[in-house]
Amino acid sequence: MKPLYALVVFCLLISQLSTAQTNKMPGSYKMLKQSASGAAGDTAFTNDQFKIYTDDHFIFVVQHTNDSLCEYGIGTYKNSGNSVLEKMIHSTFSDIASSEDIVLKITKLPKGYRQAIVFKDSANRDYLLTEDYENVSKKMISPLDGAWKQTKFEYFSKTDSLSFDDIRQYKVYQSGHFVWASTRTDSATSKPISFFGYGTFKMDGKNSFTEINQNSTFASELVGKPMLIKLEMMGPDAFQQTTVSADGSIGKESYERMK
Repeated sequence: MKPLYALVVFCLLISQLSTAQTNKMPGSYKMLKQSASGAAGDTAFTNDQFKIYTDDHFIFVVQHTNDSLCEYGIGTYKNSGNSVLEKMIHSTFSDIASSEDIVLKITKLPKGYRQAIVFKDSANRDYLLTEDYENVSKKMISPLDGAWKQTKFEYFSKTDSLSFDDIRQYKVYQSGHFVWASTRTDSATSKPISFFGYGTFKMDGKNSFTEINQNSTFASELVGKPMLIKLEMMGPDAFQQTTVSADGSIGKESYERMK
């Protein structure tokens, strides 16, 4: 199952516009179903997967079936007729070659898209993997729209003041939705583990916005709970967000735009 599970990263749906505009891809997409067919037979899967496309980047998160952690990938894309070519910048799947373009064939559905791609299994046999996605985009434009990489995290409490500049975390905003994904080293196993969250957001003026996570590794703390975030744009390609917890502790995250 691991090879097939890992291949989920390639299976995504594209565009939110009319048939004549299927090369226009920015939007937010929720996976509805996934199926594989080939020499080994047909199999259906249900994974919690969410993806966002900006004008030039994409990010996806796939929740583990047995815990609250995730796998994710982020990269750039371009259009080629009715296909989309994706190139990974970073992925938690070790078997993804970042130097290769992944070709996605796209078919428009009434409420979203179907994506199909041919892979080879461990026995070098071809099989077809398809996924259906629902377009959940909102008609919204914000200064946060785009793909961002965290450059610094600062934490302040009554007793501590900490600063980290070696955290790998990405965040993407588009069409009223967001996805964040972060990788850290597990202190118990010394292996990397990944956390995630996705949901909706709205601007509360120029200097603040509100996020509501629809799913996250930190479900009890985040899911369904509006989070007010102070915003400081540092030009078009950098911003800092500040959150204040109930205990008064402050978290500051700095991001730069991915290009």
